[in-house]
Amino acid sequence: MNVTYTILSIFLFCTVAEGQVKQDSLYAETLIKQIGRYCGTAPDSAIWLADSSLQLAKKLNLPTILSKTHYLRGVAFKNQSKFPESESAYLLAKDIAVEIGDSLLMADGIYGLGTLK
Repeated sequence: MNVTYTILSIFLFCTVAEGQVKQDSLYAETLIKQIGRYCGTAPDSAIWLADSSLQLAKKLNLPTILSKTHYLRGVAFKNQSKFPESESAYLLAKDIAVEIGDSLLMADGIYGLGTLK
């Protein structure tokens, strides 16, 4: 009887934990969309949201979100004329993309660097 309760408890815990990860991943994707919306009109807000996104992506080990967030931080910094910070963010985005083998994200990072020249 105790074994049955233990197995059920483990199953329920794993299901809830998996659901939370999916919810957090969706939240991270939503943050990316919001950051993109604010990059041009409110770069300060975009950077603040990007900091939240970076923390969440690191916690959940989501390298794609990390790369996208760094790229968008680069855009926001560029719109604030903070070019060294923008270059650093674009380089991080590109480096993460290279690590995970995502050619589209690599292109974003390289394109971002090209816009600074």
